[in-house]
Amino acid sequence: TGREVAVVEAERTGAVVQRWLLVALVPLVAAGVQWLLWPVVQPFVWFFFYPAIFLVSRIGGLRGGLVGTVWSMALATVLFVEPRLALLGKPARFAYPAIVFVAMGVVFSVTHERLRRANRAASQALAVADAANRDLAAAHAEVSRLLDKTRELDRVKTTFFANVSHELRTPLTLILGPLARHLADTNLPGDLRRDLDRAHRSALLLLRHVNEILEVSKLGSGRLVVRYRSTDLAECVARVVSLFEGLAAERGVRLSLAAPPHVPATLDDEMIERVLVNLLSNAFKFTPDGGQITLTLSVDGQTARLRVDDDGPGVPADQRAVIFEPFRQAEGRDTRKEPGTGLGLAIVRDLVTLHGGEVGVGSSDLGGARFEITLPLVAPPGVLVRAMSGSGPSDLLGGQAVLDLRTDRAPGASDSAGPAGAPHLLVAEDNAEMLGFLCETFAPRYRVTTARDGREALARAVELHPDLVVSDVMMPEMTGEQLLEELRANPAFDDVPVILLTAKADAPSRLHALERGVQEYLAKPFSTDELLARVDGLLRTRALARSALHAVSSKLELHVAHSPVGVIEFTRDFRVIRWSGQAERIFGWTAEEAVGKRVEELHLLHEDDEAEVRGLWASFAAGEVRSNRHTNRNRRKDGTALTCDWYNSVVLDARGELESVLSLALDITARVEAERELEVLYAQAKAEVAANARLLMEVNHRVKNNLLSLSGMLLVEQRLAADAGQPIGPEAFERFARRVGALLAAHELLTQVQWSAPQVTTLAREVIERALASAGAPAHTRLTVAATPHVVSPRQAGALAMVLNELATNSAKHARDDGPTSVTVEVHAARDGRALAITYRDDGPGYPEETLRAERLGVGLRLTREIVEGTLRGSLTLSNDHGAVAELVIESEEPQRS
Repeated sequence: TGREVAVVEAERTGAVVQRWLLVALVPLVAAGVQWLLWPVVQPFVWFFFYPAIFLVSRIGGLRGGLVGTVWSMALATVLFVEPRLALLGKPARFAYPAIVFVAMGVVFSVTHERLRRANRAASQALAVADAANRDLAAAHAEVSRLLDKTRELDRVKTTFFANVSHELRTPLTLILGPLARHLADTNLPGDLRRDLDRAHRSALLLLRHVNEILEVSKLGSGRLVVRYRSTDLAECVARVVSLFEGLAAERGVRLSLAAPPHVPATLDDEMIERVLVNLLSNAFKFTPDGGQITLTLSVDGQTARLRVDDDGPGVPADQRAVIFEPFRQAEGRDTRKEPGTGLGLAIVRDLVTLHGGEVGVGSSDLGGARFEITLPLVAPPGVLVRAMSGSGPSDLLGGQAVLDLRTDRAPGASDSAGPAGAPHLLVAEDNAEMLGFLCETFAPRYRVTTARDGREALARAVELHPDLVVSDVMMPEMTGEQLLEELRANPAFDDVPVILLTAKADAPSRLHALERGVQEYLAKPFSTDELLARVDGLLRTRALARSALHAVSSKLELHVAHSPVGVIEFTRDFRVIRWSGQAERIFGWTAEEAVGKRVEELHLLHEDDEAEVRGLWASFAAGEVRSNRHTNRNRRKDGTALTCDWYNSVVLDARGELESVLSLALDITARVEAERELEVLYAQAKAEVAANARLLMEVNHRVKNNLLSLSGMLLVEQRLAADAGQPIGPEAFERFARRVGALLAAHELLTQVQWSAPQVTTLAREVIERALASAGAPAHTRLTVAATPHVVSPRQAGALAMVLNELATNSAKHARDDGPTSVTVEVHAARDGRALAITYRDDGPGYPEETLRAERLGVGLRLTREIVEGTLRGSLTLSNDHGAVAELVIESEEPQRS
């Protein structure tokens, strides 16, 4: 705690202060003692200071020793060295002793510092050792406590098993008795006899397991006593072997016995028969049909040797030490080869040990396992030996063992056809009785296929694709949970429900199965009505889901069938797995011909594009590209070329890896050909436009030259007439000159190409002034153009100039001679800046009514309206308001500057 830390820090600080006080005090004490005894010790200046620096370095370590050495030297020099500068004198009588003193102080300090560190390390090591000893003692006490607790638990467990076994025997007796009595009735119906016989066999098997548990509990508690009898061991062995001869003949197993005629022995024949029955039962469990089992009895002095050999799979070397432990089997997993409690070999070991013998397992010359027993033939001295017994209890004991083996090896239920069209169930169960019971339960409603282990169930599921799987959890070769994982890893079984039946009803096992995709997890024993209800519910849910999926799939297939694109799905190795009807129409291959073939077999790719497409496929496989669009040249089935737009997307599996590539092919051959034709037509049109432009330039050149010549000739004629005294009338000349000027202005507007996004006001002022002057407007005509920043494109500038020129020419034609004439132009933005509104106004007589009603338009106004509506993509409105008013609204092709 914080308080404890503060206390420790205070103690540490106090110790440091105390240590430095001693470092300062010890030299002072040495100086005082030497001062008192100086008449005796002089001239030995350093006499008492040597032990002082030894103590100081011991107390203060390296730093304390060096400080004490300097302090002692200062005291000795001041108090005992005379004269004061004797250390610096020549010769320095006291210099060399002083140097030796300092050197010794350094040696003492370094030495004691090392000793302190070594002592500190030793103290820490001792503390660690003490802590380890305390921990070891605590661990020893804990182990002892746990050992005592384990012994107590083992005793309680043994007592519990014994009590449970005793309690179970009573109801089993009450079950077996009535069953045996009813089975003796020869008039029982077949179905009832079958059910009673199955119940009787199951009760006998349960009784056998109860007896085994009871026997193990007795062995564990030491309550099982060996009853020695004089017997013939060879006869006992032969009697046990004879019980298995019928089973051996049924399965084609070569069962042989090698033994002397007589082997007198003193032992408990019931226990030895139990040992032999368990060993032979174990051998028959693991020996395949047609195999071989050999039992050998030999005598070596007072010891008998029994060997049981088989040609089964044997016992792995790493498991030979554990198979004799209770409740242990060779596999030690859920994938057990044979059913059982795992007590048979434990009972063998304990019974042989009670006789003073030994049991072991190894490899047999036959290729399987060899169990070898050594037994003393003579009873221990001092024990009670009874007389020889007759044929003992082996008939009942061995008969039950053989019955269990026959039940385990029974063929079980065969596949059931069930009602026509009924759902198909796959039932996997290694216990023949349980498998038969399940098949009888399902047969009236469903078609049933059976399997005796998980691996067989997986193979039959892949082959038959059932509608539902019912599986036991603990099965040989492959457990029910492993079967579930294999099914869920296969996309074909995503919608197949799985029901697991198990005796392991604990929550972790149930949760583990549910996390891996099981639909139901039923613990044994279960109600058949509940099982049937769950199967019906799962099948009904699956049918509804499949119906909904089928409806969606049908709609999708309908869309795909009528889609203009061909839908094709490829595997990662270019093999076709889907081929739509439109793909058939595009490429000419039918779905039956295309599916399953590689791209090169269909010759879909043009040879020049093949390398590019394979590179794209490699990018798909590497995960670099998930989708793309590209255009490829392809070929039809008949070899004709075509061009397709391809839209590709990858399809990933559950692990995020490439499963396939879905491609949409759109035939654009007609479009490509049309584009090529359009390019040709465009080239032709471009050539024609160029020719027309050249022609227009030629016309422009000739018209302009002629107009200039005509204008020049007019001026010359005017000059000649003036020189001859016969001047041309000024009015005629001016009219003629204005006409020529107007023609030149119009020509210039039509051919002007230097407009570059001009401001509208600049353009209007320049064009209108020239038009008014050329058309003979009165000299006092006033032009007002509001300055605005609006601009038009070069294309619009020429057309707008022609429109303004025509409007200004009309104003000049109809201007009044008796008053001032004015022209006003206003420009502003319209339609949120996407258009320009231009208002042209004069104070002339205005437009005639038939003109406003568009009943009579002159050639100029008609051309003006066509230019506005066509080239400028706008509108023109004519009106009268104290003169002629023309309003233009044109589209804006240039961004407007502020």
